[in-house]
Amino acid sequence: MGMSASQARFLGLTARKSNVEFQGQQVNQQRTSLANESAGLFNQMLALQVPTPPSATDFYSMAYTFPGEASNEECRILTWGTSSNPTMGAYNVEIKKTINDVGVKTPTMAVGTTITKSDEVDAAGNPIYTMGIPDSSGNIINYTLTKADKDVNGVKQEDGKDTYIPSYSYQKGGRTYFVSEELLNKMFGEESNLYGVTEENGSQTAHITKENQDAATESYYKGEKTVEYITLVGVTMETDDTGRFTGMKYSPTNDPNSMKETELTIEEIHDDEGYDKAMQEYNYKKMMYDRTIEDINTRTEIIQQQDKTLELNLKQLDTEQEAIQTEMEAVQQVIQKNVENTFKTFA
Repeated sequence: MGMSASQARFLGLTARKSNVEFQGQQVNQQRTSLANESAGLFNQMLALQVPTPPSATDFYSMAYTFPGEASNEECRILTWGTSSNPTMGAYNVEIKKTINDVGVKTPTMAVGTTITKSDEVDAAGNPIYTMGIPDSSGNIINYTLTKADKDVNGVKQEDGKDTYIPSYSYQKGGRTYFVSEELLNKMFGEESNLYGVTEENGSQTAHITKENQDAATESYYKGEKTVEYITLVGVTMETDDTGRFTGMKYSPTNDPNSMKETELTIEEIHDDEGYDKAMQEYNYKKMMYDRTIEDINTRTEIIQQQDKTLELNLKQLDTEQEAIQTEMEAVQQVIQKNVENTFKTFA
């Protein structure tokens, strides 16, 4: 290889070496960027607040309770403060009164009630019934009967237990009433004469009269609990040696001439609805936390894979740089020999 050719080869290798070093710097910058991104994801994970499930103990409290005026009433003391009528007693007491609807096992249908069976069926193949009930003014109010859900409705109470029977239900005055499927089958079947069933436009109508009213008994009705908040004025509270309230003297009508005494008991009140809401919120937060952790882990795995690819590229560039350096040293030796031979010749 001549002098000029060796010099040109050396310059080419020098440029190539510089380009490889530049590529290596770019790879290192990319790896540094990935490292910063990975550190950011790690810090994001550290900043996450791990959701904790609600504790059942946070959703119950102790409260003073006493029986109400009726057997199906329960009263709970919410707060007590200074009496607005101290001549009656020392406290004004805020009360939460819960009235339980005990329901009726077999209420009879009112005279004048009609039940119409359509010639059509619903989407589930059940007969369609409409019930017309007279109000206090004699006006007929119509209600649509719906096949009761076995898991929710269609029950009657026997020996204090709820027993399911196939029924149709309707809503009236905040209560759920049930008509047994067996009774409806009798009305429009074997006992149709008893109920004076008439037919018009394909539909059949049964009529409740004084003669058949006793046989027309509904399965059961039930109602929701009703709650009232009242304030008792001028209440006298009795305490024991520990300062706990044991009884009170009050007037249900806030009349000083009609005072009564009652014992107070302490009960553990569970806020099941609040606990269920807290559990729903916890489950949502846990789902979002798990999803965020999964996203971070997925992104971290991608970064690690990208970093491994860049590391392989860097090793390839390092190998190429070593090869170029070796070749440059060989070309330098050739150039040096050419110089020595040239100068020796002229010397």
